[in-house]
Amino acid sequence: MFSAYLLKHGVTLSKKGNSLDLILMKFDYGVDADGSTGDDSRPSVSANELRKYFYENNATITWVTFDKNKKEVPELTKTITYKMLCRNPGKAKKGECFFIREELYTNVIRYITMGLIDKIPDGKGAKIVELSAYAPLITATAMDFIHIPLNNILVLKDEKASCRKQACIVGVEQQKKKVRDFKAFEKILNPMGYTTYKTISEDYPEYRLIGRTKRELLEHGIDINDCPIKETDFSDGKIHNKCVVKRDEKEISNILWDGMGLIDSSIFPSDMNGFIYCRSHFFKSCLFKGNIQQFFQDYYRDDYDSAYIASGVDMFGRKMKVSDIKVIVTDNSLKWLKFTDYMSESGTPQAAFKAYKKIMKNDGYTFQIVKTAHSSKYGDLQRTSFQMNNTLLTTDENILEKIASTSIDFCNNLKLDDGAFIDYLQATSTEKYSINKVMVALYNWNKDIINTEYFKKKRREMISSLKRERLLIGKLFQNGDNLTICGNPIAMLMKVTGQDFLHEGCFCTHDDRIECYTKRFAEGERLAGFRNPHNSPNNIVCLENVYPEELVKYFPDLGKEIIVINGIGTDVQDRLNSQDLDSDTIYATNQPEMAELAQKAYLEYPTIVNDIPKSTNSDYDKSMVSFAVMDNKIANAQSDTGVSSNIAQLALSYWFDGGCESTELEDIFIICSVLAQCSIDSAKRNFDIAVGKELSRIQKLECMNPQKKYPKFYADVQELKDRKKKSKKKEIDTKEVKLFNCPMDILYQIIDEGIIDLRENKYKAFRGKGTSLRNFLIPLSKEDRNKANRKQQNSIIEIVETYDKEVKGLEKGSEHYSSDKQDIYDECMRKLSGRKINEYTMRALIGKAFDNPKIKDSLFVTLYDSNPELFLKMFKN
Repeated sequence: MFSAYLLKHGVTLSKKGNSLDLILMKFDYGVDADGSTGDDSRPSVSANELRKYFYENNATITWVTFDKNKKEVPELTKTITYKMLCRNPGKAKKGECFFIREELYTNVIRYITMGLIDKIPDGKGAKIVELSAYAPLITATAMDFIHIPLNNILVLKDEKASCRKQACIVGVEQQKKKVRDFKAFEKILNPMGYTTYKTISEDYPEYRLIGRTKRELLEHGIDINDCPIKETDFSDGKIHNKCVVKRDEKEISNILWDGMGLIDSSIFPSDMNGFIYCRSHFFKSCLFKGNIQQFFQDYYRDDYDSAYIASGVDMFGRKMKVSDIKVIVTDNSLKWLKFTDYMSESGTPQAAFKAYKKIMKNDGYTFQIVKTAHSSKYGDLQRTSFQMNNTLLTTDENILEKIASTSIDFCNNLKLDDGAFIDYLQATSTEKYSINKVMVALYNWNKDIINTEYFKKKRREMISSLKRERLLIGKLFQNGDNLTICGNPIAMLMKVTGQDFLHEGCFCTHDDRIECYTKRFAEGERLAGFRNPHNSPNNIVCLENVYPEELVKYFPDLGKEIIVINGIGTDVQDRLNSQDLDSDTIYATNQPEMAELAQKAYLEYPTIVNDIPKSTNSDYDKSMVSFAVMDNKIANAQSDTGVSSNIAQLALSYWFDGGCESTELEDIFIICSVLAQCSIDSAKRNFDIAVGKELSRIQKLECMNPQKKYPKFYADVQELKDRKKKSKKKEIDTKEVKLFNCPMDILYQIIDEGIIDLRENKYKAFRGKGTSLRNFLIPLSKEDRNKANRKQQNSIIEIVETYDKEVKGLEKGSEHYSSDKQDIYDECMRKLSGRKINEYTMRALIGKAFDNPKIKDSLFVTLYDSNPELFLKMFKN
């Protein structure tokens, strides 16, 4: 939608599909001082200051064009001024922001904000946090589009359901500033003949006035550490709270349909599965496929054709015919409701809806589909994480061996079974730029190729990488999957028809588990459930899979990738660390030991409740300075999510190592669970806690600084992250590393010992030296070699070398790695697309790949993707 609007309103594209009308700026680094002196010296500028400068003053860039000889073409040089436009919450956390050509700014900003940028009053308290979070919803990349008139969408008021349970309640208390109590110090100084108060020295001349610094006191033989310490309030106006944990019974609530909706199967796209996650103007909702109309027909029976919803069911008072309802959502999907006061003169919800309907009509009632259900690429298996595994409440090696067994068997099978290895290549290949895909194609072309040294070396490298970079650091395979969470859909339909939705009859409540429904597992199975961010045993949920008759009947096509979790009378949303229903997922597995440990965690480790007050007053106005301050704050908080996870893992490791007895360490990983969520939500709301400052306080606690600080698995995780980084590496001294008696370090040892070593004599049959892949190439006669286009060969190799160099220059740990690699690959293939490669040139290029080992894989990939059939014909079949 966003792209279509831009192209209709002034944005132009080059032949390559690029545009100079928009740029993405990332405020990640500052500028160092140039080291000179005098009036022309350049001072250092921080990333925060750079953002503020460019937000206020715009960014002017001169784009220089060069000809084929790399000489500047002055008449094609362009100087463009850009103005800050928007960023979504994800980009804000990474310090990124879109700027647009200044001349296009006004129309575009009004389009994405629905004109609210002009209507929101300026001054302190302006809703720029909410505006910045929700205006970019239409800029999301769409898989497809669906057109749904608002007359077919029923909007309900969302509902809460509560229960009372024991909880770990994380709140805040004000920290006191510790200062030296010089008044109390007088009791020590006066008998020595000294005072630090001028008035006392004037009244009592026998007391000599001395200074209060360490040096001045020491000159008189006085140790400043003898001065008593007192606590006093901070007076700088900043937040100085710290987190505290209170264990008590508390009412815990779920928002039943927070961010989800239902869509009738009659309009559900045929090429989608289970749900469609939709976005549009200030709208986002995960719509689950169901037979809505069948439910209404069964309920209203003979009155169905003439039935209307009861008064008050629709939030905007519309009288809707039941048979017209194709989609049901709640107010939580309509983000524009936060701006109701500004969307019309009257400021009523009804008038705001009328204004919104007009905007949606202008865009053809278009909703972007940005996500749908998909299964695991590993079939019935899916990987866990070290965060999950290190919260499993056991250090029993026998239990952990069973938990590790699937991964050990998987890895060993890759070493011993050719078919298993090919299946793994297939599962881990991508549609483009994948050497795995090329290897699978070569194997299918000639199965003997698997015995070549090229394949054997690749196999060793891939399996070693799987072991070192996946399994040893906790990415273990289990029978399970990441399932998209749906709320209580039958209850939602019952609310529409005026029934008692809190007694929907699909699920029962229990003290030791929560009931769910998913086709992924059999009826009656017990499951362990985890949701990211996951930092504590208190975040593990124990589930029991049931097959309610009405869910099976009215939602037959939810598929195996969706799980309905009962939110009525349970604590599931807080248990899963502020889980909502706008496409959130849960990792669920039926691994027996994990399911049993999940039940133990659910019974013995109460749910964590975030009771940190939300900041209500905002100092932001509509100035670009406020936008810069806000975005700097969000970007600076991004690292807090990772830091909170790291601290939690260390605290958990120390806690297990000490026999799970330290309440102080337990409080730390409980607090970190809440701080992770606060940092994630920082793009949308503020809390009365300075997350970064609180994490720093926790890191300095004595219990977080043992002599040997780092578990083995943790050190390996950090080392892997460092290897993928180009800068900002965190190197851990091996002297500070040891094996802790915690689940992950025990799993580390079990896996390291359990994966077979083919160098052992009993595996001699699998160690044979491979033949050369060259032997499988179709021979090229001297006459045929002359038919190869040498100029084209050199040009293609140069293009591939550039591609390979640019890819290797990317930071593998970056969230952008895959998309950046895709862009580089697409540009490479665009350059190759105009070249028709004949069979002789193709054969010669494959031969040259063996002479250029650094680019061999890249050359294989690009040649195969440019013409798969011709590429394979160069090898013996």
